[in-house]
Amino acid sequence: TDERAELDENAKAVLDEKLRMIQEMLPARPEITVTYFQPDERKSGGAYVTHTGLLKKIDTYERIIRLEDGFLIPLDELFAVESPLLNED
Repeated sequence: TDERAELDENAKAVLDEKLRMIQEMLPARPEITVTYFQPDERKSGGAYVTHTGLLKKIDTYERIIRLEDGFLIPLDELFAVESPLLNED
């Protein structure tokens, strides 16, 4: 198992900005790739998991990202988000 890495303030700001830009693209149902921490149910630690899918909704009330395939990613466990629609030079 891996230990959860804490994002520094700069990394959190970058992640928040990417989420904001992706939220604006929501009508286009952008494809996103998310990396998030999945805690181990039996012991401390967990694993970083990457999943790709079409964005359905960023639910800030329930604090989850919903993908078209029904996959849910907890915002509090989010480590990284990428999309071909983001211009990342």
